[in-house]
Amino acid sequence: MNQFIKDVVIIGGGPAGLYASFYGGLRDLSVTLLEAQNELGGKLNFYPQKYVWDVGALQATRGIEIRENLTNQAKMFGADFYTNTRAVDIINKDPLFYVKDEHDMVHVCRTVLFAVGGGIILPKKLEAEIHGDSGDNVHYAFPDHKLIQDKEVIVSGGGDAA
Repeated sequence: MNQFIKDVVIIGGGPAGLYASFYGGLRDLSVTLLEAQNELGGKLNFYPQKYVWDVGALQATRGIEIRENLTNQAKMFGADFYTNTRAVDIINKDPLFYVKDEHDMVHVCRTVLFAVGGGIILPKKLEAEIHGDSGDNVHYAFPDHKLIQDKEVIVSGGGDAA
C-alpha cells in the first residue's frame, strides 16, 4: 500500500484532468492522476487528425497536437501518472481519502478531483450488416484525414465527435 500522502488524486486523464494536473503543480501541489485507458488524452484520442476549433486562444489545431501539448504541460511538475488504471473505491477517513485502484494500489490524498468527462470509450456500432470490403471504410473514430481526403463522406451521429 502506498502511504505517501498526495495533495490531490485526479481521476481521469483527458483534457480536463491533464490541465488540472498542470494547474495543481503550478500551485505547488503534489498530484497523482489515474486514467482508465492505455493512454492519456481522453476524447482527443478518438479524432487525432481532426481539427479542434473550440479551445480558447488557439486557432484550429489537430487533436493529436492538443493531446501532446496538454500531456507535456501536465508532466512539468513531476505528477505521478497511471494509465490502464481505474479507481475502484474511495474511502474518506477525515481528513484523508484513500483511492484504491484496480491493481490494489491505494493512493492516499487530501483531495479527490473527478475529471472523467462524458467519454466515448465504447462507441455505438451500426446495427446494419456491412457487406464485402465496405467495413474497411466504416470508422467509429475520426480516421487519418488522408484516408478520406477527396472522397464523399457520410457522418452519422452528433455531439463533439461528429
